[in-house]
Amino acid sequence: LVEGFVHDLTGGRRTPAAGVPVWIDGSRLERTDEWGRFRFPDVPEGPHKVALALKELPANFEPGPILSV
Repeated sequence: LVEGFVHDLTGGRRTPAAGVPVWIDGSRLERTDEWGRFRFPDVPEGPHKVALALKELPANFEPGPILSV
C-alpha cells in the first residue's frame, strides 16, 4: 500500500486538495478524495515514484515547488 495527501496552500492556508490526479510509477493513476488523500493498494515492495499527473491536473491548480518529506 502506498498512500499520501495533497494539500492546497492558497492564501497561506493548508487545505485538502480534492480531485488531484496522482501517478505511481507513471502507470497507475488515482485521484485524491475530499480529504486530499490518495491510495494505491496492492503495490509490490520496493522503490516507487509517486508524482502529480501534471498533464491531467485541473487548470485551477498550480503544482508549486516540490517538497520532500
